[in-house]
Amino acid sequence: MPRLLRLPLVWVLFVVTLASLYLKFAVLGLFGEPGRRTAVRVARVWDRLFLWVSGVRLQVEGLENLPQGTAVYMVNHRSNLDPLVFVAAVPVDTTFMVKKGLMKLPVIGMLLRVVKCIPLERKGDGSDRDKVELAVRSVESGRTLALFPEGTRSRDDSFLPFKKGGALIAIRTGRPVVPVALSGTNGLMPKDAKMLRPGLVVVRVLPPIETKGLTLDQRDELTEKVLQAIKSAYIPAAELQK
Repeated sequence: MPRLLRLPLVWVLFVVTLASLYLKFAVLGLFGEPGRRTAVRVARVWDRLFLWVSGVRLQVEGLENLPQGTAVYMVNHRSNLDPLVFVAAVPVDTTFMVKKGLMKLPVIGMLLRVVKCIPLERKGDGSDRDKVELAVRSVESGRTLALFPEGTRSRDDSFLPFKKGGALIAIRTGRPVVPVALSGTNGLMPKDAKMLRPGLVVVRVLPPIETKGLTLDQRDELTEKVLQAIKSAYIPAAELQK
């Protein structure tokens, strides 16, 4: 479809489906875990359609690295586009650790509640410790968890320090960590941007890192290992726009 025709369709699609999505998620929320899994599948279909209509092309590599069973996915963060890209590209039944303010947004907030996302205050004062405990219980119950260990979006291709919560959750539950490198989202929708540009995004799912036998004293080492794996697979946005 020509790009000039696609761009207006983005807003038509967005406006027309808001009400229906709100109703669907509200109904699915009444059906517990089966409703949660269905909501994830609905969100995946919506995300893929939205990205296609927006002219965002996904190049997905490494799906053969997806582990059997529950895991903790750790993903670099550059753009508001990142959660949509992850859900569209990585076919796993995932819940997220998210910024608490997102839970207040219309439709999106309801979806996050239905799929049992875990809200974070991000105050740095220890107030999120109970949320880490909630995440541990969620993973132990059989849910796969995804999080952005940088905690916020980087404004460029540089990496912010990775927080240790993801490593802690993985070690405590004995689940593998799956590093995922998202490249190109900051070129299409940088931090603070209001509009989305069409273009290429590369998603690389990297080999899982086992955590069985690790102790909490090794969480720094695990966090650094994940960071270096993602860095090695990351492609600067300028290279994708050539």
